[in-house]
Amino acid sequence: MSEAFQWLIDTASNISMNRKPLVAKTYSRNGIVRSVSRGFNIWRFNVTLPDGRRWTDDREYISYLEALNETGVGAFQFNNTGYDWMVKYLGDQTSFNDTIQVSLPNNPDNQNELTIQGGVTISSGFLFRAGDFIQTKSGGTKGSVYVVREDVAWDATVIKLHRPVQSEPQAFYDANSVNLLVGANCEWQVQCVQMPSWSFFARDQVAWSGEFILQEVLT
Repeated sequence: MSEAFQWLIDTASNISMNRKPLVAKTYSRNGIVRSVSRGFNIWRFNVTLPDGRRWTDDREYISYLEALNETGVGAFQFNNTGYDWMVKYLGDQTSFNDTIQVSLPNNPDNQNELTIQGGVTISSGFLFRAGDFIQTKSGGTKGSVYVVREDVAWDATVIKLHRPVQSEPQAFYDANSVNLLVGANCEWQVQCVQMPSWSFFARDQVAWSGEFILQEVLT
């Protein structure tokens, strides 16, 4: 059952990801627009499965998805060889995964930043580029996934993130530093908040009524 969401991602014909925050807007009568970010920029994925796959091949995973329903939590990665372009690391460090150490923010003014503590092995270029995917990790515990917002030079001290640091495990804050997973090694914890129905057509083929919506579950 634990591999149901991974199967869903690997089998998908279409995937969209939404990582934008909710924004409230008001419009005055003279045309002035005021916008306020409400935060809540958690990851949301819309996933479509192709019609026509064989029931005899897929019924095990369909049963797993139904068992998870809209309350079960699972995980997935974009580590399928066909997805390497989607989350490919853009920086210049040749050995980076689980080696970069960072500390989490400790005051309200830098909640969108991680401070680099060590693990950098390059002396030029960029440690990260805008758009890189990173995930906090300490020991066997994984935290949340973030996107790097601005290029990070090899000698930089901070990594600016696309959203504030989420509710990471308390042990992450107690530790002097945590490591970073990068690119295809990042893993999302999600729930399926909307699951389409399925039906048979022709012989041994499955059709879907719509798309799956997966939403991030914070640690």
